[in-house]
Amino acid sequence: SLQEKEETLSRVRDQNEADLKILRRKHEEKEKQFRNEISEIQEKRIEQASKHTEQILALAQKAEEIRATMHEKLLVSQQEASDYLLAQKKAHLNSMAMAYVIMGATPRSIQADK
Repeated sequence: SLQEKEETLSRVRDQNEADLKILRRKHEEKEKQFRNEISEIQEKRIEQASKHTEQILALAQKAEEIRATMHEKLLVSQQEASDYLLAQKKAHLNSMAMAYVIMGATPRSIQADK
């Protein structure tokens, strides 16, 4: 009877150890799977961040191109305005000179009037 109990106990112990090994293996597999999933998620996030960074850099470059173009257009507009004012001033001086000539003034008397 005692020997039967020891044999039963030994079988139960062996079964428990076998069950424990199975549970450990399952736990290790799940842990490995969990780590793989985490790695995949991290890789996807890094990939997305990289894409976003590329998009931001592209937008920044486009903004700089637009700024440079607008600056260039502003400079051209300023030059055109300056040229226009200069032409207007020349036209005014020419018409004043013409008026003096019409009134019979000579270039020397024009200088004297100034």
